[in-house]
Amino acid sequence: MESSSKINKAYQQGLVIGGHSSPIYCLDISVDGFLYSGAGDRFLAKWNLKTGLQEKFSIQFDSAVYCIKQIGSTPYMAVGLHNGNIHIINLNEKKEERLLKMSDSSIFSLNYSEKDQLLFATSGDSKLGILHVPSFESYQMIQFSSGKIRASVLVDNEIIIACQTGEIRRINFKELKETSRFQSHDESVNCLVHWPERNIIISGGKDAKINFNDLDKKEVAFSLVAHNFSVYDLIVNRDELLSASMDKSVKVWNLEDLELKQKLALPTEAGHKRSVNTLIQGSNNTIFSAGDDGTILEWKKR
Repeated sequence: MESSSKINKAYQQGLVIGGHSSPIYCLDISVDGFLYSGAGDRFLAKWNLKTGLQEKFSIQFDSAVYCIKQIGSTPYMAVGLHNGNIHIINLNEKKEERLLKMSDSSIFSLNYSEKDQLLFATSGDSKLGILHVPSFESYQMIQFSSGKIRASVLVDNEIIIACQTGEIRRINFKELKETSRFQSHDESVNCLVHWPERNIIISGGKDAKINFNDLDKKEVAFSLVAHNFSVYDLIVNRDELLSASMDKSVKVWNLEDLELKQKLALPTEAGHKRSVNTLIQGSNNTIFSAGDDGTILEWKKR
């Protein structure tokens, strides 16, 4: 399936961005077109997407940065840390606006609903926090018993959460009630993405599988053994699915037939030297990946 004669070389490496001294865990692109990264070296850094050079902006926190999310079109960015703190940063003024203590465990995911003006955060001690914006007052804190909640995704009035138990749980945040839950993976669910054309939630797990989940039927519609080790991130780019893994590779899949289109990994392609932790779409033709080697790689569609 990965034979070079069958795989279309869809992407080629562009910029190589270096500057962090430890693993990079998260990426976000601001509304004004800059790339931000958070890492184990406790820094939030800002990069020019055209040149790959670091801007004169960096903030060091007191713990590793696990997730970041710009809050809609505002100048604020939420930064989730290993120590359970959420910092609200004014990007224009490079200063902290609020410090929120949500948990004694890591903050793993952040999402924002501009329509509802709500910020969502999940933690390593099985909490889902919902905060009003711009006051950042707590709207609701929900305690689960599903282990670490490493990922979440918003779909209409629901937030879907990925659980360490292998479950996927669906919560209506308007009514503050769970609408469904089911077992998707044998081990921890690490990442989620919504495939809107099919209304499917795609998940990646510690079991190295990518599962296509039908939430209404509460079942796995299809399961793909995708990588050698844990799948850490997924993005849907039109008719393609891209997956990042602990096995040091990014894979490009055709969503129509789930055939492998390309494997972005050393030594046959350019790639990361260690685990790939996160992906983000820069444009329709550009993807960025980052991982334990402390580098950000740009992938341009040919």
